[in-house]
Amino acid sequence: MPQTMPAATRKGENTKARLTAACAREIRARGFCNVSVSDFAARAELAVGGFYRYYKSKEDVLAEMADVLSRDLEGRLAALDGAAVPELLRAFCAFALKNRCMYQALREAEFYCPPAAAVFNGRWRRAVARAVAGTRRPELALEIVCGAQYFWAMRYPVWQGKPAPEDKLAVSAAIISGGLAAKKVLALEEMAAAASRWTAHKPAAKPQDARGKLLQSAQEQFGKRGFYSAPVAEISRRAGLSVGYFYRCFGSKEDAFRQTTVNLRRTLTGYTASACSGAQSRLETELRSLSAFFEFIRRNPQGYRILREAEFVDRALAEDYYLGLMRDYAASMRLTAAGEFATEDYEAAAFTLMGAGHALGLKYGGVKPPLAEIAGALFNGILGE
Repeated sequence: MPQTMPAATRKGENTKARLTAACAREIRARGFCNVSVSDFAARAELAVGGFYRYYKSKEDVLAEMADVLSRDLEGRLAALDGAAVPELLRAFCAFALKNRCMYQALREAEFYCPPAAAVFNGRWRRAVARAVAGTRRPELALEIVCGAQYFWAMRYPVWQGKPAPEDKLAVSAAIISGGLAAKKVLALEEMAAAASRWTAHKPAAKPQDARGKLLQSAQEQFGKRGFYSAPVAEISRRAGLSVGYFYRCFGSKEDAFRQTTVNLRRTLTGYTASACSGAQSRLETELRSLSAFFEFIRRNPQGYRILREAEFVDRALAEDYYLGLMRDYAASMRLTAAGEFATEDYEAAAFTLMGAGHALGLKYGGVKPPLAEIAGALFNGILGE
């Protein structure tokens, strides 16, 4: 892990804090991969040499942010009383709003400076784990709570710069604590078995047209290297085509990335539609959808990385995806969930399940998930199971 250099005096500490905050604002405005040390120094109104008095590299700045944010969040969560889910959600969203630029930089660091992100994520998860240690299935409670925290903080404090609505957080917390289902679900094993009995689409045949070959190569390279480290020349070479032909098919690398994400979303939608066919209830549909999501990640681990990285390449694209998905999801619930759910705030329910699915998918996407246990935690709650 990179080491930052100490600020020897109070004035030095203040200057370092000002520099760190300026770096966070610059990263938020332009993205980590698009800024230089010179940009950081200019934003802080320092000479470049002033930057190097406190940091050895751009990565060292993220290491400092990880420590600053971890200490702040640990303090907030340590003050809470056990698995008080409403307070866990509120505290995290308040933390994200206060530290909006730094938190966004650490979220981006997951893709471009993993060690710094790993420090923050590890300390965050340990703090939440302590809070939910008394629940019936703490390992699932950890994922569900962290996923909800992440999604609510992303939507309101990070993207909109405003507090998450109290009523939405209250509904989300009630779902997490007491369950999505209006009444206790007992047939968890049977429901899980039904959710597992579906056939995923066969892998698509290798494309024969030039554009298709380029998109397949782009997906492979973006998934392995990330958007900024995937050269157009390498994408073209692996597709057996020239760079010039790449630009005949796409206006830019960003254009190819956008089309790649569209294709991946289409694939995920196909998995979900296939899995949910024949579901006997809305709750079974929810579990089948989650099972399809796990299978999508298992078969497309790099593809899910691309979908998550999209926010830091084209935020409008990411917002359109997540918020559009949430609206469609909530509309579907509104049509089919009457009497099955413990809430009629389908928007809050959709976003809560999206957050939980995100965290559970990262944990179980590559292995066989304990679907019955997950169903119990989601439908009956982490406290009421």
